[in-house]
Amino acid sequence: MRHVANALLLVGMLWAAQGQARDKTMDFRGMKFSTDPKQFVERMLYLHGEIIDEGKLAQRSSQSQQVKELSETLVKTHQSFDDRLKTHLKEQKLQAGTFKPKTDEERSTVAFEKSTETKLKTLSGEAFDQAFLAAQVSDHDRLLLTVLAGQQMFSGQPLAAVLAEMQPELLKLRERSYQLLGEQAASLGTGGAGTGTGGEDGKK
Repeated sequence: MRHVANALLLVGMLWAAQGQARDKTMDFRGMKFSTDPKQFVERMLYLHGEIIDEGKLAQRSSQSQQVKELSETLVKTHQSFDDRLKTHLKEQKLQAGTFKPKTDEERSTVAFEKSTETKLKTLSGEAFDQAFLAAQVSDHDRLLLTVLAGQQMFSGQPLAAVLAEMQPELLKLRERSYQLLGEQAASLGTGGAGTGTGGEDGKK
């Protein structure tokens, strides 16, 4: 019986250690990121999915040809990123699940994305375009920080290489969104478009 008890205790300790490893986070420029590769990729897939949904909404709701063209590029590019991340998981013998936020920052991100989607659905015309473009600047700032954090956490691993491939295109999309937002603001006389360099500001 003592051997059985010791074996059960050892199994419990191993499960606890694995749970702690899965729940471990890293701070990166004021944001917390899970160091568990599967959780990290699921977070990335969630963010890509939100941008894809917003892009599809813009294709239906925007009256600007430039915004529509951007939204088409957003959907196409982020869908390719989504597919690449899922392929990576399969290569690592993992399967993507539904993203479940585990930190306050992740829960805040999910709540904010839902709020943004709800807001966009109530807008039309130039008001929609401005809100949509501001959302893309913020979303891509967040994604760029996530990519940078991932490259640091998973340096030397296949996931870091996948993230490095995404970074240049994410920056281009962020800058194009910022450019169009500035043009919209200038045409309406509403002032500047915010920060012109990549960086998470937590606002849309």
